[in-house]
Amino acid sequence: MSICVIGVSHDTASVSVREQLALSGDRLDAALQMARGLVSECVILSTCNRLELYALLGDNQSSQEAFAAMFDGAEEFQPFLYNRTDASAARHLFAVAAGVKSLVLGEAQILGQVQRAWQSAHKAGAAGPVLSQLFHRAVALGKRARSETAISMRPASVSYAAVVLAKQIFGPDLRTKQVLVIGTGEVGEGVAHCLHEHGIHATVVAHRQIERAQSVAHLYQAEVAPWEELPRLLAVSDIVISSTAAPHVILQRQHIESATVGRSAGPLHLIDLAVPRDIDPAAADLPGVYLHNIDDLRAVVHATLEERRSTLPQINSMVKAETAAFGQWLISRSAVPAIKAMREQAEAIARSETERALSKLPGLSPREQRIVEAMSARIVGKLMHLPTQHLKAQAMLSSEMDYEIDPEQVEGLFYTDDGRPPPPGPGKSKSFVVNWPKTINCSNVVGGASGAGNKQVPP
Repeated sequence: MSICVIGVSHDTASVSVREQLALSGDRLDAALQMARGLVSECVILSTCNRLELYALLGDNQSSQEAFAAMFDGAEEFQPFLYNRTDASAARHLFAVAAGVKSLVLGEAQILGQVQRAWQSAHKAGAAGPVLSQLFHRAVALGKRARSETAISMRPASVSYAAVVLAKQIFGPDLRTKQVLVIGTGEVGEGVAHCLHEHGIHATVVAHRQIERAQSVAHLYQAEVAPWEELPRLLAVSDIVISSTAAPHVILQRQHIESATVGRSAGPLHLIDLAVPRDIDPAAADLPGVYLHNIDDLRAVVHATLEERRSTLPQINSMVKAETAAFGQWLISRSAVPAIKAMREQAEAIARSETERALSKLPGLSPREQRIVEAMSARIVGKLMHLPTQHLKAQAMLSSEMDYEIDPEQVEGLFYTDDGRPPPPGPGKSKSFVVNWPKTINCSNVVGGASGAGNKQVPP
């Protein structure tokens, strides 16, 4: 089995490419179902700045084929794709969740997006135990990075960068300008929040979500207007910041042209934070109209968040340590078949002996029978604890990823070839005692795993 990630981000593809790959709602569900039929496990992370398919691959499974199945004409995106496997893939996700690969270094929104990506995959039955563990660790690391370092000490997000850009355009006069916010999702609310923190009262518009718009406006002392008033608002606004989840352009060139005819309010600045884009790129050709898309925020990011870079060595160390820890967990999982087989054999013996004992004690009450059964289960649990720990420890020491034990070998620990428990040794009682060795010879346990023989395991 191999873990991989394949996708694009703001580092490898422009917004015009990313908007073609953006997935949400039914399209995301359909893509998950398509991918899960081609790989063992999968999670899709789709944001404004990246589209990534994380997959657990078995023999003859390909991340390239799974990605291609999700999109028509996927071959045209080949030049923009990156493909990482195993430790590199895990390290990539940890860095993404920590915020060090975001357009705005350390922005907080990516952490929730990573968590929701796993939730969607889990709901669709696409995320299994391996990717679930990977994503849970990524979210935990992201929280640690933000609580233990200064990477999120100052507000930073695409929303924040948009407001910084607006301040650069208008300077102190921004407070006197008419600001229109279109969209009330996570980014749109973030814009309203940042504007409020800068003492700017915007007007919020949402399509078919007027109650949500009213809620956001109430929180941040903004005005609210119905979608039908958008043409009028465009005509009187100085700056428009749009971030809806619409799958298509919502402000066509002709809409903006009509709104600017006879305009006396000065230039109209449009900031499009959506992917796919909300605003027709052709609007930039109109006189008096200035269009900025999400990629234009790079200059703002570099100018305003330089201090966050000082946290990178600390976070990179955290990412490196978590990648190693996940690798060790992944290797330890390879002992699960051996542990499961061993425990099943022990429980089978316990059930047999318990039934035998209860048959000789017909006068026991139901409560007393439950006590005997519980005692038997506790004995199995206590006896199996140390062997289980040793198997896990041996797997951790092994360099092999396919550490497993043949069920017949496990059965041999408990039974002789004729199906009876091994006879007691000289001077021993009839109970079967296993003396678990402090040294496990992996060449015997795993059928000759190279490089794993005679490794010492702490008692």
